[in-house]
Order: sequence, then C-alpha cells, then structure tokens
Amino acid sequence: MYLLEGARDDAPSQLQDLVKRAYGQEGKLIRDNDPGYTTIELNDGWTLALIQRPSNYLEPMSKQDRLAVLNSIRDPEQRMLFESHQAWLSVDVLQRPPGADEEAAYARLGLLMAELAGPDVLAIMHPDSNRFFAFDTKMVQALRRPGYLVELGFRPRP
Repeated sequence: MYLLEGARDDAPSQLQDLVKRAYGQEGKLIRDNDPGYTTIELNDGWTLALIQRPSNYLEPMSKQDRLAVLNSIRDPEQRMLFESHQAWLSVDVLQRPPGADEEAAYARLGLLMAELAGPDVLAIMHPDSNRFFAFDTKMVQALRRPGYLVELGFRPRP
C-alpha cells in the first residue's frame, strides 16, 4: 500500500499502460460503481484489485481509534507521514492461478506497485505486518524482485 500526498486522477489508459509494463500483457480493466476500485483480469489467471481512496487511511475510524493508532507510532517522522497523507492506494490479489502460493502473489503485487510509484508517494505500508516506511525511489527496484518484503523490512530475514 502507498500513502500519498493527494488523490490521483488516473485515466484507464494510464492504468492499462502500467499493467502492460508490469506484466507484459494488457489486462481487462473492470470499473463498477465505485470509482476508486478497479478489477484487473490478466490472461495468465491472475485477478487483481486496485483500490484508490482520496482520504487518509485512518479516516473511517473513530477519532479515539485514530488517536490510538497515531499514538502507537513512536518515530516522529513516521507519525508525521501517517498524519499528513491525503490519499492511499493498494493492490490486492483477488484470484491466482492454481499452484501460485503467497510468495508468488506478493511477487505479482510488487511488479504493479513498482509501476504505480511516483513523486506523490510518501510511504509504503504492509498492512498485514502494520509496518510502514518513508518511501525512497530505491524501493522501486526492490519491489520488482521476489522476496521484497524481507528486503524492505516488512518481514524478518530467514
């Protein structure tokens, strides 16, 4: 997940270009009633969801819960990043081909996240581990490699 400075206004053609760069194939983009939710069906059996929200990630929470989360962030720079972001985006796996495990799924996600990186990205977050780090453009290359969760510090080294 990326925490962003502000909302993006990506056209479907831009997303199609990013998908093609990430996977070497065009995906079928499906937009339903939610303009911030796009399903991406790929020819190789993967189905992904791109979720974009023009709000702080904590916005749906109660004020008390938001404060509890912010108070749990001890590093002042990280807390500032989390407080200041105005939008976020994530990519999730909805369906994977038979035999594709969790590591393959994360590798697949990393490829599109690398393409979605931009100057508006403040932080990268892994919700499953509740860890996030200030974004650095060096992270883009890591996202293209299997095992990036360890390399970026979201998982411990084996």
